[in-house]
Amino acid sequence: SVSVASQAAQYLVEKGSPEIFEELKKLCEQKTLPWQVRCLVFESALRHVPYFMMLTRNELLYKVRGMIAASKNPYEKAGYIRALSSHTSDLNTIIAMSGPKAADYVNTTIAECIEKILDRSDFNTVFKGSLNPVYPSLARYFEDQCKTGNPGSLAVMSSIFKNKRPLIEKYFNADSMLTLARQKLSLPRDIETYNELTKCIAKRNKSSFLPVTPAYNHPIDWTVLEPYGDTIAVKLITNKGDISLDLYPAYAPGSVSNFIKLAKDGFYKDKFFHRVVPNFVVQAGCPRGDGYGSLDYSIRTEISSLNFMESGLVGMASAGANTECTQFFITHSPAPHLDGNYTIFGKIASGNDVLESIYQGDSIQNIEIIDKQIKTTNK
Repeated sequence: SVSVASQAAQYLVEKGSPEIFEELKKLCEQKTLPWQVRCLVFESALRHVPYFMMLTRNELLYKVRGMIAASKNPYEKAGYIRALSSHTSDLNTIIAMSGPKAADYVNTTIAECIEKILDRSDFNTVFKGSLNPVYPSLARYFEDQCKTGNPGSLAVMSSIFKNKRPLIEKYFNADSMLTLARQKLSLPRDIETYNELTKCIAKRNKSSFLPVTPAYNHPIDWTVLEPYGDTIAVKLITNKGDISLDLYPAYAPGSVSNFIKLAKDGFYKDKFFHRVVPNFVVQAGCPRGDGYGSLDYSIRTEISSLNFMESGLVGMASAGANTECTQFFITHSPAPHLDGNYTIFGKIASGNDVLESIYQGDSIQNIEIIDKQIKTTNK
């Protein structure tokens, strides 16, 4: 399966060595490999190519750049950008790929790759000297992110600038620009990034961090639930097949009401499964496709007697108490560490085989309300 092959390829990224480079190179030539696996194979090859094989390294880099340019799938493109980021000297190439024309997931991935390169031990060797042009280039990039108010990139910047970076900050006024960027965010929609920026600013100023908690802003629409019984059957139609869910309004009325309304309004059509963690969860419902998207309201966290001690549970993604909105997840396996923090509002009734086949970049085609327990009125 793609999931198993990807985990094997990730192992090669982390544990490979120059001694197995020839085998890695042969794997790179396997064009039939799914992109989710092939991008990791290229990342492993670039990470472990022997230092004296510069021509081979350049050949691999050329192929990766070509696949980035050719791909129309933002998740595939991002996967190959991560592979490219194995090579520190490609920082400027990666920076140049960002911008308003790039997908949100790609822009967020670029920010993550930049952070990874900045923290790499060979950075100062590759980019020698305090006057290296890479620093004004980075400054322009960070200033652009602050001015555009991209929540994904700004969340990563909160991590990058939690400590001072003097060579970059010679050209980039981090304190004022991060404060400006925070002002561009909309609450409660961008509360996750807002709090990350607030934490970063507080750390830089050596002051206390007080996270913002969203005010009550979205009452439960009980009229949505009136026609139904205590279990509502829905069909999650994906590009891989159908998954049947049972929703539990008695345990989580606000979450179920919100989910059904969004489904009936067509909100979930063509939304990606933007996050897939094998043996843990699949997650979808982000309007940006990178996990930092939401709408201009939040719903309450609904903790009940239900728990995550079994697989196939449907929960609301959250950035803290009462921050839920559109994103939801389905568990692959028991996840008791989620208990007490995440709303459970349903469970898989059938389609576990489809769930196991979903990978990042797959999509929801539609959600249909099937319901088997319509209330009847006695006359």
